[in-house]
Amino acid sequence: MTNVWTSVSAALLAACGLWLLAGRGWRSTLTALGLQYAAAAFLVAQMWPPRMALVKALAGWGAVLIVFSTVAAHPQEETGTAGWSETIFRLTAGGLVLLAVVSLLPDLLQAVPGIQPATLLAAAWLMGSGLLQLGFTLHPPRVVVGWLTVLTGFEIAYAAVERSLLIAALLAGLHIALALVGVSLPSAEATE
Repeated sequence: MTNVWTSVSAALLAACGLWLLAGRGWRSTLTALGLQYAAAAFLVAQMWPPRMALVKALAGWGAVLIVFSTVAAHPQEETGTAGWSETIFRLTAGGLVLLAVVSLLPDLLQAVPGIQPATLLAAAWLMGSGLLQLGFTLHPPRVVVGWLTVLTGFEIAYAAVERSLLIAALLAGLHIALALVGVSLPSAEATE
């Protein structure tokens, strides 16, 4: 039964990664980021004690709220809407990253022992899609969402290797710190 829920969580993470690549509305983007943190916490709970995984989810949701406060304070920052051609391009690029991750999965499973294939696939996909998001934008809150996605993928894979409470706390603090940097960048740009 756990494998089914692991597969469902991995599929949810794949869908969230695609939505973060192609979506343009902030409500849906931050909803997808929140769902991403919930699914990631479930996958981490397979390897860590549930309380430590809950800390990961709470730190992630805190980061989502911080990014939301930035977007709410500066709603006019991002201009332009995504046309069909841009959306198709982003989804195609995401599909290529997913194909690359699937083709590298056997080698990744040897590099990270003790992790289920679906979990490692989801972690590698999040890292790849987050890096792709970083390549698509210069808008500070979108850059922060990309970095949070990369960090979430890394944290899922790293959970199979390290089960330290200190590392969990440091990674949770890093999510909050990244979100706070995202809050300060739009206000720093406005003062220049």
